Amino acid sequence: MFTCIKCEHKYDELSGDTEERMCEDCLYQNYCPHDNEEYQPGEPENNVIEGMVCADCGIELPIPVPDYGV
Repeated sequence: MFTCIKCEHKYDELSGDTEERMCEDCLYQNYCPHDNEEYQPGEPENNVIEGMVCADCGIELPIPVPDYGV
């Protein structure tokens, strides 16, 4: 039994890089190019905060700061 060093998920076999000891989900998130981003606008009335996630791997991405033509 192994433990993922990133999410502490328990798994039976090593998949991918044996030195990093990460589960398949964490390995995919590490190497995903994050090309398919989904933006969630904030909805204060529903207690939903603004956010951006990768549609492929599900990792939360930083929200880009708008450039106001500085």
